[in-house]
Amino acid sequence: MLLTLLCLAFEETLSFPPRQVDLYKEALDALLRKWDTSRLIGRDTFYKNLSFSRREHLLESIASKFYFDSRTAFRKNEVEAVILDYLSQLPDKEKSGSGDASLVLRQIEAQHGLIVERAVGIFTFSHLTLQEYFTASHIVKSHDERLLDSLVRAGLQDQKWREVILYTVGLLPSADPIVTGK
Repeated sequence: MLLTLLCLAFEETLSFPPRQVDLYKEALDALLRKWDTSRLIGRDTFYKNLSFSRREHLLESIASKFYFDSRTAFRKNEVEAVILDYLSQLPDKEKSGSGDASLVLRQIEAQHGLIVERAVGIFTFSHLTLQEYFTASHIVKSHDERLLDSLVRAGLQDQKWREVILYTVGLLPSADPIVTGK
């Protein structure tokens, strides 16, 4: 998966991004935004109508929900509940039925391979770094200083937050909130 991300990022710009966080940003942009259209692949499900930003936000919601709970594997019904919660928050014209959560999960798996079924009914992100990146992206987009503070405190106590902190710093316009604690 990581090699695929490198190739996608390189194909977009004909160079490798200088920072790892930029690699993820460019590769995921290519994967979520341009993958189907560049290969003339047509999709006929609700998921195809979700915008790039909505797909990205959905993946951030899934990643952060389980990462904050210290979980890298989750049951199908649990991830479908997160998807359903996200879909229910969409404006009325974009809402879908409750049966679409399972379909959306399958489409994420089939179209992008970002979330995969590892065992019957057990899902994970295809690589831990994807979950860490999407969690960091969720933290940055939340604009919640308390969340940043708790991230720094957690990072000082638990090594599992190291990559999330590094991605968060890379995604922030300025690392001052994390470095200074303000």
